[in-house]
Amino acid sequence: MTNSSRWILLAVFLVGLVWLGFWWQSDERRLLAALEALEQSLCKPGTESDLVSLVRSQETLALFAPQFSLSAVPYDGGLSTPRELVAGLHRFRGAADAIDVVLAKEELELYENGTAWLLFRATVKMERGGLGRRSGHEVYRVNSQWVEIDGDWRVREIEVLEILSEGAGFGILP
Repeated sequence: MTNSSRWILLAVFLVGLVWLGFWWQSDERRLLAALEALEQSLCKPGTESDLVSLVRSQETLALFAPQFSLSAVPYDGGLSTPRELVAGLHRFRGAADAIDVVLAKEELELYENGTAWLLFRATVKMERGGLGRRSGHEVYRVNSQWVEIDGDWRVREIEVLEILSEGAGFGILP
């Protein structure tokens, strides 16, 4: 390898490092990381005690802005206080033995004022045991508004727009 080839290789490597640094700090990457954190906080790998359920619900609440709203158009329901959200999450977690949630970005718009709009698809799979309890899955289209607070992206609004598929014919959302 010649000296000029080494310099070119070094320059390409440095440009790659600079690009990686910008990407790592980008609002899009950080917002999608926050969406992934929300996804993980909603999952439930197996049975859990009420205390663990409440702790996980509180962890999910921490991903929301102080002033938030959550509405589900297909169910004519909504939540707007921390107490309502934690109670709803606790009921959601208690409705199944295991829950798997996948949140997939469909569209994203970032704004200069530290806010963002994100449309995503939420796939929720629930495993239910016991007599008369059915397992199943549903897929939703969800509109969300996000706000950057102290460098972290938080959910300001979530609106479940529509049910795209009902795997077992029952409502999963509380």
